[in-house]
Amino acid sequence: MNQPGYARGPLCAVVTLLLWAAPGTAQEPTAPREHVVRSGDTLWDLAGSYLGNPFLWPMIYEGNRSVVENPHWIFPGELLRIPGSTPMPGAEPPGEPVAAAPIQPVQPVQPVQPVQPGAGEAAQVAAATGGIATLDLRRVAITEAEYFATPWLDAGIEGQVMGRVLRLANEPRTAEDQIEPMLHPHYQVFIGALGSQASAVGDSLLIVRLGREVRGYGQIVEPLALVRVDSVTGAVLAGTLLVQFAEARVGDRLVRLAPRPELPRGRAEAVSDGAGGRLLEFLEEQLLYGTGDKGFVVMDSEPLRPGDELTVYAAGASAAALPVTEVARARVIRVAGGVATVRLTGVFDTSVGAGLPVRLVARMP
Repeated sequence: MNQPGYARGPLCAVVTLLLWAAPGTAQEPTAPREHVVRSGDTLWDLAGSYLGNPFLWPMIYEGNRSVVENPHWIFPGELLRIPGSTPMPGAEPPGEPVAAAPIQPVQPVQPVQPVQPGAGEAAQVAAATGGIATLDLRRVAITEAEYFATPWLDAGIEGQVMGRVLRLANEPRTAEDQIEPMLHPHYQVFIGALGSQASAVGDSLLIVRLGREVRGYGQIVEPLALVRVDSVTGAVLAGTLLVQFAEARVGDRLVRLAPRPELPRGRAEAVSDGAGGRLLEFLEEQLLYGTGDKGFVVMDSEPLRPGDELTVYAAGASAAALPVTEVARARVIRVAGGVATVRLTGVFDTSVGAGLPVRLVARMP
C-alpha cells in the first residue's frame, strides 16, 4: 500500500513503443537536469516527461542511487538529477577517434544536369548533384522499430519457440517488490531453453505473446521485447532486455529474431487498377476502428511489400475500378507467409471492419 507522502515508483503497465533512431539521425546528448520530487511523482512518469519514454526509468534510477534506495519508492522533496537525452537503441555507437585524412585537391564542380519530367527521387538527387552523390537521402518509409514491433500471423510459430522467461536474474527482495512482475529495459533474465533450439552468446531473441488463431492463416504473434543472450549454461540462458515494444512478463515465450529487412525508402507511387484483396481481421476486435489500428490483409494475386498503400472500401462497391465508397486507407508494415500486417492511416466511415475488400493504390518503388 502506498504510504502518505511517498511517491510510488515504476509500477504501472503501459504499452509503449520504443523507437529506434535511424542511422545518421542520432542527436548529441543534452545536459542533465534537476527535478524536485512532488507527491504523486514516479520514476515511470518522470522518464516519460523528461526522456520521452517511461521505459527509460532505469536511467534516472541509476543516476540517483545515492538518493533513491528502492526504485519503487521516491520521497517528496528529494532532488533527482535527470540524465540528458541520448541516442535511442539502433543508432550507430560512437567509434574510436579517426585520424584526419589528408586534404585532397578540390575537384572542378560538375555542371548540374536537368531533371527529366517524371524522374524518381533517386534520379532527381543524382541529377541535382551532377551524378556524384552516393548517399540515399530518401526518407525511410518504415522504421526498424515499427517493423519489429508489428504483430504478424504465423502458422508454424509453436515450432519456433526457443524457450520461456523463467525469472529475473535478481529476484525481488520483499513482498512489496513483487507487486510489479513486468520486465523493463536493462533487466537481466533467465531463460529456460528448449533442447531442440540451440542458442549462443550474442544471439538476439524476441519475447513474444501468442494470440488467437486466424483460421487458415496461423496465430497472431505479438512482439514484446528484444533480448541479447549473455551466457549459456546447459538448458538455461542468461540475457539482457535491450528494447521493449510492449508489456513483457515472466513466462512469455521467446523466438529467434528475424534478420533485419531491407526497408523501403521514398514515397509510394500511385498505381492504376491495382490488385485486390481482403481485410481478414484486426489485431484487436472492437466495435469501431480508427487511425493507428492494425489488421491483416491477404491479396488475390500480387504480393505486397512494406510501405505499399491500400484503400479499404464498402463491401457492395465494384472491384472493377477504384471505388468512390472508400472507407479507410492503410499502409503495409510487415509481410509474413503471404499475409500483410497493415496500419490504418485514415478512417472515413464507421463501417470499417473485418472482411471488407481492399485494393492496392500505391506501391513502393
